[in-house]
Amino acid sequence: MKVFLRVPYELRRQAKAMGAHWDPTARKWYTITRGAFLRCKHWWIVPLDRKVSDWLKDPISEQRYHDAMQQWHKEHHPSKFGRDVSGENPKQ
Repeated sequence: MKVFLRVPYELRRQAKAMGAHWDPTARKWYTITRGAFLRCKHWWIVPLDRKVSDWLKDPISEQRYHDAMQQWHKEHHPSKFGRDVSGENPKQ
């Protein structure tokens, strides 16, 4: 879930280090994981939207998101997940 933040320009590097991302179309900073959102709490746009409040209350949503993204990356970029550990060397 993309949750927008109100980040001052001079703090953009700090926001990025805390896990925020820049949306060039919306021209706003946002987070997609609960951890990053909680780290960036001083930039929240208050009051929080009901969808965001429900998302924060669901402790499994971030894990489901992480698992889904990891599965997608494994399917689409298998070479980035290390070498083949099956014991067979395909180059021989």
